[in-house]
Formats: sequence, structure tokens, C-alpha cells
Amino acid sequence: MKGEIAKVLKHSVAESMKCDEFWRELQARHVRSLSEVEVDGIVERQLGNPYGVLDPRQNQRSLATAHVLCTIPDRDYRSLVGMAKSLLWFIPDFREFGSIHALVAGDIRRREPRTKLIWLSPLLDRTEWDAAVAVIAHEMAHLVVPVELSIDDQEDGIWGRVANWGFESEMRVLFAMDDLEKREIT
Repeated sequence: MKGEIAKVLKHSVAESMKCDEFWRELQARHVRSLSEVEVDGIVERQLGNPYGVLDPRQNQRSLATAHVLCTIPDRDYRSLVGMAKSLLWFIPDFREFGSIHALVAGDIRRREPRTKLIWLSPLLDRTEWDAAVAVIAHEMAHLVVPVELSIDDQEDGIWGRVANWGFESEMRVLFAMDDLEKREIT
């Protein structure tokens, strides 16, 4: 038993160091620090994380979320900061088998903002990095693109916003995976 625990801890330290090195490479694209994102409180409300801190070492979803928030242009970032109190993130740790969380939505009669739940599937931890970044950027773009458009136009607008944020190469990887999956199904 002790040998298994030591093996897991050794692997965790190695993975953590690899994550730190990868984060340093990603920082070349960042327009703000992770500390600024934490101070601004965008990811302060998290289900299953009472500390409200986004830890890029936790999993690929957290790393990609931190990367997107540190990369997007200031105008859209400020828009997300403005809605931070209405955002509720669910980035469950892979070790979490299940949990129950009470959700409270805003009261429409009092014109309180409705809570928006951002759920990031654990499957994103098992997909290619670029595809995970594209999916997470796409979900964040849903928060800042106007919703009065038709569904098709809204999706075009959302992907356009993701491209404007500088995630074109990540989108290409995701779309290539999606095309491959469609071909395998038919």
C-alpha cells in the first residue's frame, strides 16, 4: 500500500512540475496574470471548491479555463468581470464521484441576475489540449455574445468571437476532431 501511495505522489509531483513548465509557455499569449483573474473574482463561485481559487494544476479544464481568462481581450474580460456574481462554475475534480449542491437563481421580480452555471465536463481532461481550450473559450463566448440572434447566427457569432480572441488554431483542432467523429458515425 505504501508503495502505491509513493508512486502516486511521485507522479503528482512530476505532473505538477510539467504543468508549471507548460503554464510558463502559455504566459507568452496572456494579457493579464492569473492573480488578476483571481482578484477580479470571475471564478470565485465554484461548486465543489469552497476556496474559490482556480488552480491550473488541478486538471486540464482548470488549466485551459485559466489560460482563456488570461488571454481574452480586455473588453470581453471586463464584461465577464461585470457578471462574476451571476456565474457559477462546476469543474469537478476527477476524484469527485458525486456531490449535491444547492443552486439559487436570481429573482426575476427583483431584477436580480439569474445564475449561469458553467459546467466543464471531465471528458475535457481526456481530449487534446487545443480542443479543450476551444470548447472552454466557446462556452465563455456564450456569456458575452448577444443572445438575440438566431441559434445558427449566434453560434457563428460565438465562434467568430473565439477566433477574435486568438484561438483560431485551437478551433481548427476541435473542428478536425468533430469532422472525424461525424465521419466515423456515418
